Amino acid sequence: MYVVNLLSRSYLKDQVADDTEIDQMVQCVSTHLVITPCRSVQFEKETSTDTELTLLKKYHILGWSGHKKQANQIVHSYWPTKHDIFSEENLLFYKNRVIVPTKLRPKMLSPVHEGHGAVGRCLARAGSVICWPGWARDVEMYVKQCKSCEKYAPRNKKHEYYSRDIPTLPYEHVSAFGGKKFLIITDAYSKWVNIFPLQGKNVESVVDTCTTVFAVHGDSQVLVSDNIPFNSREFRNFAKDRFELQFSSPRYAQSNGLAEKGVHSFYAKVGKQILTIGRLCENIITLPYQGLEFLHLNY
Repeated sequence: MYVVNLLSRSYLKDQVADDTEIDQMVQCVSTHLVITPCRSVQFEKETSTDTELTLLKKYHILGWSGHKKQANQIVHSYWPTKHDIFSEENLLFYKNRVIVPTKLRPKMLSPVHEGHGAVGRCLARAGSVICWPGWARDVEMYVKQCKSCEKYAPRNKKHEYYSRDIPTLPYEHVSAFGGKKFLIITDAYSKWVNIFPLQGKNVESVVDTCTTVFAVHGDSQVLVSDNIPFNSREFRNFAKDRFELQFSSPRYAQSNGLAEKGVHSFYAKVGKQILTIGRLCENIITLPYQGLEFLHLNY
Protein backbone atom coordinates (compact mmCIF):
# COMPACT_ATOMS: atom_id res chain seq x y z
CA MET A 1 0.00 0.00 0.00
CA TYR A 2 1.27 3.47 -0.87
CA VAL A 3 0.64 6.54 1.29
CA VAL A 4 -0.22 9.72 -0.60
CA ASN A 5 1.57 12.93 0.34
CA LEU A 6 -1.23 15.46 0.86
CA LEU A 7 1.05 18.45 0.19
CA SER A 8 2.06 17.33 -3.29
CA ARG A 9 0.69 15.32 -6.21
CA SER A 10 3.40 12.73 -5.87
CA TYR A 11 2.84 9.81 -3.57
CA LEU A 12 5.57 8.36 -1.42
CA LYS A 13 7.54 5.48 -2.91
CA ASP A 14 7.97 3.67 0.40
CA GLN A 15 5.48 0.90 1.01
CA VAL A 16 3.63 0.69 4.32
CA ALA A 17 2.42 -2.62 5.68
CA ASP A 18 -1.34 -3.02 5.92
CA ASP A 19 -2.88 -3.11 9.37
CA THR A 20 -4.67 -6.45 9.39
CA GLU A 21 -6.77 -5.57 12.45
CA ILE A 22 -8.14 -2.38 10.90
CA ASP A 23 -8.79 -4.17 7.63
CA GLN A 24 -10.73 -6.85 9.47
CA MET A 25 -12.84 -4.27 11.36
CA VAL A 26 -13.63 -2.34 8.18
CA GLN A 27 -14.30 -5.26 5.85
CA CYS A 28 -15.79 -7.79 8.25
CA VAL A 29 -18.21 -5.95 10.51
CA SER A 30 -20.38 -9.03 10.84
CA THR A 31 -17.67 -10.85 12.83
CA HIS A 32 -18.37 -8.51 15.77
CA LEU A 33 -22.07 -9.32 15.93
CA VAL A 34 -23.36 -10.72 19.21
CA ILE A 35 -25.27 -13.57 17.54
CA THR A 36 -24.55 -17.27 17.32
CA PRO A 37 -23.41 -18.84 14.02
CA CYS A 38 -26.70 -20.77 13.85
CA ARG A 39 -28.68 -17.55 14.23
CA SER A 40 -26.46 -15.86 11.62
CA VAL A 41 -27.25 -18.59 9.08
CA GLN A 42 -30.95 -18.18 9.83
CA PHE A 43 -30.69 -14.42 9.33
CA GLU A 44 -28.92 -14.87 5.98
CA LYS A 45 -31.57 -17.32 4.76
CA GLU A 46 -34.51 -15.12 5.76
CA THR A 47 -32.83 -11.98 4.40
CA SER A 48 -32.44 -13.59 0.96
CA THR A 49 -36.16 -14.44 0.81
CA ASP A 50 -37.51 -11.29 2.45
CA THR A 51 -39.14 -9.00 -0.13
CA GLU A 52 -38.47 -5.82 1.80
CA LEU A 53 -34.80 -6.51 2.52
CA THR A 54 -34.16 -7.86 -1.01
CA LEU A 55 -35.39 -4.61 -2.47
CA LEU A 56 -33.43 -2.63 0.13
CA LYS A 57 -30.24 -4.48 -0.78
CA LYS A 58 -30.87 -3.73 -4.45
CA TYR A 59 -31.14 0.00 -3.74
CA HIS A 60 -27.97 -0.18 -1.65
CA ILE A 61 -25.98 -1.82 -4.47
CA LEU A 62 -27.39 0.06 -7.48
CA GLY A 63 -27.94 3.37 -5.71
CA TRP A 64 -30.93 5.29 -4.43
CA SER A 65 -33.15 7.46 -6.61
CA GLY A 66 -32.95 11.22 -6.41
CA HIS A 67 -36.24 11.67 -4.60
CA LYS A 68 -38.14 9.63 -2.05
CA LYS A 69 -41.29 9.51 -4.20
CA GLN A 70 -39.31 7.83 -6.98
CA ALA A 71 -38.31 4.94 -4.71
CA ASN A 72 -40.53 1.94 -4.04
CA GLN A 73 -42.99 2.53 -1.21
CA ILE A 74 -41.75 -0.58 0.60
CA VAL A 75 -38.40 1.08 1.41
CA HIS A 76 -39.76 4.54 2.27
CA SER A 77 -39.19 3.90 5.97
CA TYR A 78 -35.45 3.42 5.28
CA TRP A 79 -35.09 6.68 3.37
CA PRO A 80 -33.90 8.91 6.30
CA THR A 81 -31.14 6.38 7.17
CA LYS A 82 -30.22 5.22 3.65
CA HIS A 83 -26.63 6.47 3.89
CA ASP A 84 -25.99 4.42 7.08
CA ILE A 85 -27.16 1.12 5.55
CA PHE A 86 -24.63 -1.36 4.14
CA SER A 87 -24.40 -5.04 3.25
CA GLU A 88 -21.93 -7.58 4.61
CA GLU A 89 -21.97 -11.38 4.17
CA ASN A 90 -25.57 -11.48 2.89
CA LEU A 91 -26.77 -9.43 5.87
CA LEU A 92 -27.98 -5.84 5.93
CA PHE A 93 -26.79 -3.46 8.63
CA TYR A 94 -27.79 -0.07 9.92
CA LYS A 95 -24.57 1.32 11.40
CA ASN A 96 -23.44 -1.55 13.65
CA ARG A 97 -26.88 -3.14 14.06
CA VAL A 98 -28.26 -5.95 11.93
CA ILE A 99 -31.57 -5.32 10.17
CA VAL A 100 -33.88 -8.18 11.15
CA PRO A 101 -35.99 -9.84 8.42
CA THR A 102 -39.76 -9.42 8.75
CA LYS A 103 -40.40 -13.08 9.63
CA LEU A 104 -37.90 -13.09 12.51
CA ARG A 105 -38.94 -9.83 14.15
CA PRO A 106 -41.57 -11.30 16.52
CA LYS A 107 -39.03 -13.93 17.64
CA MET A 108 -36.49 -11.22 18.54
CA LEU A 109 -38.79 -9.61 21.10
CA SER A 110 -38.70 -12.48 23.57
CA PRO A 111 -34.88 -12.55 24.00
CA VAL A 112 -34.89 -8.76 24.35
CA HIS A 113 -37.34 -9.01 27.28
CA GLU A 114 -35.54 -11.95 28.87
CA GLY A 115 -35.23 -11.26 32.59
CA HIS A 116 -38.37 -9.08 32.44
CA GLY A 117 -36.55 -5.76 32.37
CA ALA A 118 -38.36 -2.45 32.12
CA VAL A 119 -39.09 -0.70 28.84
CA GLY A 120 -35.98 1.45 28.98
CA ARG A 121 -33.67 -1.47 29.62
CA CYS A 122 -35.20 -3.54 26.82
CA LEU A 123 -34.90 -0.63 24.39
CA ALA A 124 -31.24 -0.20 25.28
CA ARG A 125 -30.58 -3.92 24.82
CA ALA A 126 -32.33 -4.13 21.45
CA GLY A 127 -30.96 -0.82 20.21
CA SER A 128 -27.37 -2.03 20.47
CA VAL A 129 -27.79 -5.16 18.31
CA ILE A 130 -30.90 -5.25 16.11
CA CYS A 131 -32.97 -2.83 14.08
CA TRP A 132 -36.02 -2.58 11.81
CA PRO A 133 -38.59 0.15 11.09
CA GLY A 134 -40.68 0.70 14.22
CA TRP A 135 -38.56 -1.58 16.41
CA ALA A 136 -38.82 0.69 19.48
CA ARG A 137 -42.62 0.75 19.27
CA ASP A 138 -42.76 -3.05 18.95
CA VAL A 139 -40.44 -3.58 21.93
CA GLU A 140 -42.41 -1.17 24.10
CA MET A 141 -45.71 -2.83 23.16
CA TYR A 142 -44.32 -6.31 23.88
CA VAL A 143 -43.10 -5.27 27.35
CA LYS A 144 -46.43 -3.62 28.23
CA GLN A 145 -48.32 -6.78 27.22
CA CYS A 146 -46.16 -9.11 29.35
CA LYS A 147 -48.49 -10.90 31.78
CA SER A 148 -45.79 -11.56 34.39
CA CYS A 149 -44.72 -7.91 34.47
CA GLU A 150 -48.34 -6.80 34.68
CA LYS A 151 -49.02 -9.15 37.60
CA TYR A 152 -46.12 -7.89 39.72
CA ALA A 153 -46.24 -4.24 38.64
CA PRO A 154 -46.73 -1.60 41.39
CA ARG A 155 -50.34 -0.67 42.02
CA ASN A 156 -49.89 3.03 41.34
CA LYS A 157 -52.59 3.58 38.77
CA LYS A 158 -54.30 6.91 39.24
CA HIS A 159 -58.01 6.73 39.92
CA GLU A 160 -60.44 9.13 38.37
CA TYR A 161 -61.15 12.04 40.67
CA TYR A 162 -64.63 13.38 41.28
CA SER A 163 -65.91 16.17 43.52
CA ARG A 164 -68.45 15.65 46.25
CA ASP A 165 -71.38 18.00 46.74
CA ILE A 166 -70.42 21.17 48.59
CA PRO A 167 -72.30 21.38 51.92
CA THR A 168 -74.30 24.47 52.82
CA LEU A 169 -74.30 24.06 56.62
CA PRO A 170 -71.68 23.15 59.25
CA TYR A 171 -71.44 19.43 60.03
CA GLU A 172 -73.81 18.60 57.21
CA HIS A 173 -71.04 16.51 55.66
CA VAL A 174 -68.20 15.08 57.80
CA SER A 175 -65.27 12.73 57.21
CA ALA A 176 -63.97 10.35 59.86
CA PHE A 177 -60.70 8.52 60.28
CA GLY A 178 -60.22 5.97 63.04
CA GLY A 179 -56.67 5.24 64.09
CA LYS A 180 -55.41 2.99 66.87
CA LYS A 181 -55.42 5.79 69.46
CA PHE A 182 -57.38 8.68 67.96
CA LEU A 183 -60.62 9.36 66.09
CA ILE A 184 -60.41 12.32 63.71
CA ILE A 185 -63.63 13.93 62.48
CA THR A 186 -63.42 16.78 59.95
CA ASP A 187 -66.25 19.09 58.94
CA ALA A 188 -66.39 19.56 55.16
CA TYR A 189 -68.03 22.99 55.45
CA SER A 190 -65.70 24.76 57.90
CA LYS A 191 -62.73 22.35 57.63
CA TRP A 192 -62.79 22.13 61.45
CA VAL A 193 -60.82 19.15 62.73
CA ASN A 194 -61.80 17.31 65.93
CA ILE A 195 -59.35 14.88 67.56
CA PHE A 196 -60.59 12.40 70.16
CA PRO A 197 -58.55 9.76 72.05
CA LEU A 198 -59.77 6.17 71.88
CA GLN A 199 -59.30 3.35 74.34
CA GLY A 200 -59.13 1.05 71.33
CA LYS A 201 -60.33 1.02 67.76
CA ASN A 202 -63.53 -0.83 68.53
CA VAL A 203 -67.11 -0.09 67.66
CA GLU A 204 -68.15 0.90 71.19
CA SER A 205 -65.48 3.62 71.51
CA VAL A 206 -66.21 5.02 68.04
CA VAL A 207 -69.99 5.06 68.64
CA ASP A 208 -69.61 6.82 72.01
CA THR A 209 -67.33 9.46 70.49
CA CYS A 210 -69.61 10.07 67.50
CA THR A 211 -72.57 10.39 69.87
CA THR A 212 -70.72 13.15 71.73
CA VAL A 213 -69.87 15.01 68.50
CA PHE A 214 -73.39 14.83 67.07
CA ALA A 215 -74.91 15.84 70.42
CA VAL A 216 -72.90 19.07 70.27
CA HIS A 217 -73.11 19.88 66.56
CA GLY A 218 -76.22 17.99 65.46
CA ASP A 219 -76.54 14.93 63.30
CA SER A 220 -74.82 15.02 59.93
CA GLN A 221 -76.41 14.01 56.66
CA VAL A 222 -73.34 12.20 55.26
CA LEU A 223 -70.37 10.57 56.99
CA VAL A 224 -67.45 9.43 54.79
CA SER A 225 -64.96 7.00 56.34
CA ASP A 226 -62.90 3.89 55.82
CA ASN A 227 -64.46 0.47 56.32
CA ILE A 228 -63.14 -0.50 59.76
CA PRO A 229 -65.03 -0.26 62.09
CA PHE A 230 -67.55 2.04 60.39
CA ASN A 231 -68.82 -0.71 58.10
CA SER A 232 -69.64 -3.03 60.99
CA ARG A 233 -73.17 -4.04 61.86
CA GLU A 234 -73.12 -2.16 65.17
CA PHE A 235 -72.11 1.15 63.59
CA ARG A 236 -74.61 0.70 60.76
CA ASN A 237 -77.36 0.28 63.34
CA PHE A 238 -76.12 3.45 65.04
CA ALA A 239 -76.21 5.39 61.76
CA LYS A 240 -79.56 4.00 60.64
CA ASP A 241 -82.18 6.75 60.20
CA ARG A 242 -79.60 9.34 61.31
CA PHE A 243 -77.13 9.88 58.46
CA GLU A 244 -75.87 8.27 55.26
CA LEU A 245 -72.67 6.22 55.32
CA GLN A 246 -70.18 6.44 52.46
CA PHE A 247 -66.94 4.45 52.40
CA SER A 248 -63.58 5.07 50.78
CA SER A 249 -62.10 2.58 48.34
CA PRO A 250 -60.05 -0.22 49.95
CA ARG A 251 -56.29 0.42 49.74
CA TYR A 252 -56.97 3.86 48.28
CA ALA A 253 -57.19 6.33 51.14
CA GLN A 254 -57.09 9.31 48.77
CA SER A 255 -60.77 8.76 48.05
CA ASN A 256 -61.43 10.19 51.54
CA GLY A 257 -59.13 13.15 51.07
CA LEU A 258 -60.80 15.37 53.68
CA ALA A 259 -60.09 12.91 56.49
CA GLU A 260 -56.55 12.35 55.23
CA LYS A 261 -55.98 16.11 55.30
CA GLY A 262 -57.17 16.20 58.90
CA VAL A 263 -54.71 13.46 59.83
CA HIS A 264 -51.92 15.40 58.12
CA SER A 265 -52.83 18.59 59.98
CA PHE A 266 -52.88 16.75 63.29
CA TYR A 267 -49.47 15.12 62.99
CA ALA A 268 -47.86 18.11 61.27
CA LYS A 269 -48.78 20.58 64.03
CA VAL A 270 -49.00 18.90 67.44
CA GLY A 271 -49.02 15.16 66.91
CA LYS A 272 -45.29 14.80 67.54
CA GLN A 273 -45.54 16.80 70.77
CA ILE A 274 -48.40 14.66 72.07
CA LEU A 275 -46.59 11.42 71.25
CA THR A 276 -43.48 12.72 72.99
CA ILE A 277 -45.31 13.72 76.20
CA GLY A 278 -47.41 10.58 76.18
CA ARG A 279 -50.08 11.61 78.70
CA LEU A 280 -53.69 12.85 78.62
CA CYS A 281 -55.79 15.08 80.83
CA GLU A 282 -59.51 15.76 81.15
CA ASN A 283 -59.62 19.19 79.57
CA ILE A 284 -61.06 20.48 76.35
CA ILE A 285 -58.24 22.47 74.81
CA THR A 286 -58.51 24.63 71.71
CA LEU A 287 -55.01 25.17 70.41
CA PRO A 288 -53.94 28.36 68.61
CA TYR A 289 -54.02 26.48 65.31
CA GLN A 290 -57.08 27.42 63.32
CA GLY A 291 -59.51 24.58 62.83
CA LEU A 292 -57.98 22.15 65.34
CA GLU A 293 -59.96 21.22 68.44
CA PHE A 294 -58.55 18.58 70.79
CA LEU A 295 -60.62 16.83 73.41
CA HIS A 296 -58.87 15.39 76.50
CA LEU A 297 -55.36 16.09 75.25
CA ASN A 298 -52.40 17.75 76.93
CA TYR A 299 -49.67 19.42 74.84
